[in-house]
Amino acid sequence: MTYDKHQMTSLPAAPLSWAREVMTGLGRGEAVQGETRSLQRKLLLGIPLYGWRGREAVTGDDMIVWLATGGVSVLWDEEAREHFFTNADETLKAYYPTPLFVKHRLDLAKDLGVAGVAFWELGQTMAMVLELL
Repeated sequence: MTYDKHQMTSLPAAPLSWAREVMTGLGRGEAVQGETRSLQRKLLLGIPLYGWRGREAVTGDDMIVWLATGGVSVLWDEEAREHFFTNADETLKAYYPTPLFVKHRLDLAKDLGVAGVAFWELGQTMAMVLELL
């Protein structure tokens, strides 16, 4: 499962390097070296379309309200390949998937040759993210 590494925290939900490590490890399984990619072709890469702010799950509606209050900065975590949002005094921080976040995970799925992707969505994301699909 690559939806959520750090459940209920404000750390990155699904860092790209972690997702790659999980999928590569699952793809190897008990297989001999030459069969790794064939196992990966049976797996789906999980992509979360929700975020975390502290111990609260964050939906697209939550983010729109928070962004509308003003004073929110959007920053990029290069290592995790995820955007995060913070207020001016940095007392609140939320990681939330953006189109770029999703693109990096779709590229990873293609690079690994997995069977496809599975989104954890259920009405939790913004329309701009779904437009990628």
